Amino acid sequence: MGYYILEGDIIKLFKKILIILIALLIILCAVFSDDGSITVKTDGIDTESSTLAIPFIHGDLSELNKEIVLYASDQLNNESSSAESIKHGIADIADGYGISDADVHIESQFGEDALPMFCKVEGTSMVPTFQDGEYVMIEKTDNFSVGDCVVANVDDYGRVIKRVSKINGNKVYLTSDNKNISYEVHGNYIYKIEGLKAWTDRENIVGVVRIHNITDNSKFEISI
Repeated sequence: MGYYILEGDIIKLFKKILIILIALLIILCAVFSDDGSITVKTDGIDTESSTLAIPFIHGDLSELNKEIVLYASDQLNNESSSAESIKHGIADIADGYGISDADVHIESQFGEDALPMFCKVEGTSMVPTFQDGEYVMIEKTDNFSVGDCVVANVDDYGRVIKRVSKINGNKVYLTSDNKNISYEVHGNYIYKIEGLKAWTDRENIVGVVRIHNITDNSKFEISI
């Protein structure tokens, strides 16, 4: 008889514990249902996203991550985007999945919130540093120094890759590494052909070249 009483007490205790756990789960869901942590890892070529949230509240998180990857990949190639603008956009996407308080992190080979951008060199004005047709990886930043090679938007030239030769306040003097000079005759005029030398505003600098002579994209598999 004592055995059955003991067994009944255990069952009652188990039921009480189960009820308490269910209550705690309901409370946690109510408190943290709007929360989520999103981590985007990118190397400028490949991008992946992982989301930590309550899946049965927010639905299929894999679809959320796919949407984030498409958005982030597109924005990385947008010259005017920044870590903050991309994080804000990702938060807006997460809000559509019921995560209204998303904690977004961006990681790359250059560090937290450091954005890489994949670029192709066209022309020979930076020979021998860069060759026509090679690919480079830049970090989108306004933190650069004299001697750095940067990608910039210059009036009358468009997007260029040049070396920073001088910095004067908000003005940056860009030059070509290729010092060869040639001459072309057109009609009665002789034109001197040489590399670009131009001042531009600091805000026109897209980023600094960090990696160049990229011939094998597989070396940029994400390993953060």
